[in-house]
Amino acid sequence: MTSRAGPRASGTDGSDFQHRERVASHYQMSVALKSEIRKLNIVHVLIWVLMAAQVTVSQLSLVSHKVVASPYQWEYPYLLSIVPTVFSFLALPRNNISYLVISMISAGLFCVAPLIYGGMEMFPVAQQLYRHGARLADLLQQEAAGPVVYHHTGQEEEITSALLAEETLRHSCSASFSTFLTI
Repeated sequence: MTSRAGPRASGTDGSDFQHRERVASHYQMSVALKSEIRKLNIVHVLIWVLMAAQVTVSQLSLVSHKVVASPYQWEYPYLLSIVPTVFSFLALPRNNISYLVISMISAGLFCVAPLIYGGMEMFPVAQQLYRHGARLADLLQQEAAGPVVYHHTGQEEEITSALLAEETLRHSCSASFSTFLTI
């Protein structure tokens, strides 16, 4: 019996394929991991473009602040997170170790640190949202839609005070963390 490439080599029954040369497993893993890193970099670039658009629109006052929220303090240093992504894209084709090191260190500085700060800044807001849940979301939606006339139940003052408390916590948290960073 013959194969597509021609007759089988003499002295073999075709079961010796396990001993033939093949690509080492660490090279196969390298290709797979590079593919995953490229995917993550592309997702990061998309998120970065959205955040850069928000900051640009807000700073240039192109639309109302009711349409696009004003950026938080942590979003400005996060815009520098494009630097590690660029170095990562540059390092992948030729396994440039120095670019990979720069990418990892700058990812910690420009990506992770602003996200930790943002998480600390947003924690009180998330707490208020968790506590007041649907009532707070409904009030925010009504506030965005404009003035609404509704039946007075007494909960409006509680939700309004929760919104004021959330805004106060947000500003005090930002101020205290900024003071902490300057020390």
